[in-house]
Amino acid sequence: MIKVEQSVVTNRPVEEVWAYLTGIDNVPQWNSAIPGGKMTSRALIGAGTTFTQVGHLLGQRIGTVVESTEHEPNRKWSIKAISGPIPIKVRHGLESMEGGAKLTRVIEGGAGGFFKPAVARFLQRQFEADWANLKDILEAQT
Repeated sequence: MIKVEQSVVTNRPVEEVWAYLTGIDNVPQWNSAIPGGKMTSRALIGAGTTFTQVGHLLGQRIGTVVESTEHEPNRKWSIKAISGPIPIKVRHGLESMEGGAKLTRVIEGGAGGFFKPAVARFLQRQFEADWANLKDILEAQT
């Protein structure tokens, strides 16, 4: 199993970061691996909400159904793949800081064997770029 943890600090309030992060339509704007997705259950994100994501990993197109497993507005949001080729869990944590918010994401997934170190390094770089993109988008908002 691969585990990647990252944090980013933005100069935006927690509420704005939360609203943008949990907007499924926003994901393709900042996450290079997820060019599309849509809600498949109720309209608001909450525990039990499901949505589909179409992603790319190492040149392969991957369709996944994702379920929201934990949802505490402005604090934490966890999701897990409930179908698709790669078992993955993602935990997002938010905390208020002076002048902004700190967002932490922990991703755990099922790549193993010989390729595990290479996949982990690739994902770390990709996620760092995505986090920088998210920060830029949030801080450009007025």
